[in-house]
Amino acid sequence: MNVNDTCITRTCGEKESKRSHFPFPGPSTVGPQRRLTLEYHQLISYTGCHSFISLCEYFTRPSFGCVCHRRDCGMLLNETPIFEPSLLQELDWSSNTVPFSPPISPSSPGEGLVLRPLCTADFHRGFFKVLSQLTTTGDVTPEQFTKKFDHMKKSGDYYVVVVEDTNLRQIVATATLITEHKFIHSCAKRGRVEEVVVSDVCRGKQLGKLLVSVLTLLSKKLECYKITLECSPTNVAFYQKFGYTASHETYMQCRFPNEGQQKL
Repeated sequence: MNVNDTCITRTCGEKESKRSHFPFPGPSTVGPQRRLTLEYHQLISYTGCHSFISLCEYFTRPSFGCVCHRRDCGMLLNETPIFEPSLLQELDWSSNTVPFSPPISPSSPGEGLVLRPLCTADFHRGFFKVLSQLTTTGDVTPEQFTKKFDHMKKSGDYYVVVVEDTNLRQIVATATLITEHKFIHSCAKRGRVEEVVVSDVCRGKQLGKLLVSVLTLLSKKLECYKITLECSPTNVAFYQKFGYTASHETYMQCRFPNEGQQKL
């Protein structure tokens, strides 16, 4: 399917012709002989299904932002990180005690891979597809995602890390560190690891180990007095490699399922 052949429906409900955005006469190439004959679903994953930017612009710029021109839509998906990337760059990786074979690190997670903070543009890079391999995510809209992202970023207590396959421009792994502020221990902070998941297409690349190592070191850098996580009994041995030990406390919960939502 050529990019000039089909109309596009924006996520805000408007329809428009691709011709106004992709005026390429016949087969075209950009960069190293890359054809601009993409399937419709590929176009969505590359540009986000708002008002599309030119593919020429996309392939020649380091990052992209997808902005819907309807003022009442309020969506802005861009590369703004949820926390300062320098926090990852400044980690003391030499203090990591978990072996990696072959060696990988936050700055070199593997060929074609980048470890970085989450950004809103990751909504169209399969972020929720990866999360859904861990638990039920629900049908989240770009507006809902952006609103929650902005809340987390503003609080300054959510450190969502992702691994992106730069060749596919898809998220293949993610994990979250949450810092909780306490009155105890001289008003200290506690770190909590949540939602560690690696896509089934990238299992065996040590990405789970890398994410847990990174978040553990990050919690230390943020001066948390301890870091905790919840896991199934079958994963206890895995987390013990990072210095985690079983607590004498019993994990308990009380769920409040909303009507119409599946229990998690």
